[in-house]
Amino acid sequence: MQNITFHVKGMSCERCVNSIESELMKLGVTAVTVNLSGRKVQVIYDEHSLTADRIRDTIVEQGYEVA
Repeated sequence: MQNITFHVKGMSCERCVNSIESELMKLGVTAVTVNLSGRKVQVIYDEHSLTADRIRDTIVEQGYEVA
């Protein structure tokens, strides 16, 4: 299992949190924690099934910027 944290710009509300969590869970991540005030998304995932790039792309596809 891998643990990665993304710094995400553009999150401003609980709807943003729910959108990111929902889409990442659809990818099959093990766990996702979104810190709205810290603008961070922490993800635990199986590196044999997913890549960090795919996770990042999914966040970007939701309309957010990953720093």
